Amino acid sequence: MARRYLYDHHGRREVAMSYVWCANCRRYASSTGPPLAPDFVFDDPAEDSAELRALRDADLMSLLDHLDALWNAGVLPQQFALRGERR
Repeated sequence: MARRYLYDHHGRREVAMSYVWCANCRRYASSTGPPLAPDFVFDDPAEDSAELRALRDADLMSLLDHLDALWNAGVLPQQFALRGERR
C-alpha cells in the first residue's frame, strides 16, 4: 500500500518535499518541487512535533517508520483543501 507525505521545506529556497513509500516492502521515492500555491492549505503533523521535524533532516528510514506510526494512529493521510474550504 502506497503512502504519501508532503511538507514545505524552508531552507535556502522554499520547496515542497514529497515522500511516497510502501508500508509493506519499504521501497520509497522522494521528489521536490515548488511550494503549493497559497490558495491551498494542508495539515502537517510536524507543526506540532519537534521529533518529526528533526527526523525530516536526519534519518530517512526512521522518518518513514515515524510516518507509518502516524498513519496507523490515524494522524495521516494528510488533508488538502482550497483555502477557505472545509477540510
